[in-house]
Amino acid sequence: MRRHDGYDRLTEGARPQGPRTLGWSHLRRRFVKLARNSKSPVAETAVRKIAQLYAIEATVRGSSPDSRLTARKEHSLPIVAALKPWFE
Repeated sequence: MRRHDGYDRLTEGARPQGPRTLGWSHLRRRFVKLARNSKSPVAETAVRKIAQLYAIEATVRGSSPDSRLTARKEHSLPIVAALKPWFE
């Protein structure tokens, strides 16, 4: 059994509950592996973009929930909006 087979099963559309959406860390892990194994420029770009989201989270860690939400809307949302169609 591969280390992340459980994640693969969670994201399958055939689940009775429908597919689950995984967090950035799970998505990042797949792109890191792809970048490492194939030197794919697309995978490397995905890893860099996700790193930007991690950096934003690092700046708001420990802030109030309202402050974190405001920062995410201002800084993270444009990155996520640009990545969504690219990932799909």
